[in-house]
Amino acid sequence: MKNLAFFYPENHEKHFQQGHPERPGRVETINTALSTSSLWSNFQPLPPEPMPDDLLFAVHNPDYIKKLNQACIQGSSLDMDTYTTSDSWNLAIQTAGGALAVAHAVWSASHTCGFALTRPPGHHATRERGMG
Repeated sequence: MKNLAFFYPENHEKHFQQGHPERPGRVETINTALSTSSLWSNFQPLPPEPMPDDLLFAVHNPDYIKKLNQACIQGSSLDMDTYTTSDSWNLAIQTAGGALAVAHAVWSASHTCGFALTRPPGHHATRERGMG
């Protein structure tokens, strides 16, 4: 792997709900495997970029973003599968910024490939709602 741009979500373990299948151990298992195999050792993780509102709103409806932010402030669930904590908002913005940093690094050709290990997850989310 030559010139890898990668992001690792610092403090992601603060997004946690006892007994929920989406948990910190999932990311830590990946991180441990990559660290043990020395795949991470030759590369420095990228810091997250600031996430501009216009980019966030290009992906998600502003009303959904407001609802998500409120749920995080309250530490409430969006639905049966999607929990939040008081730390989830900042972690989600950090994760989005990490993915953005990796995308910019690859797009600008400063790196030849990229990997964003993200958490909390958002890969099931739609423009209008989060999904587990």
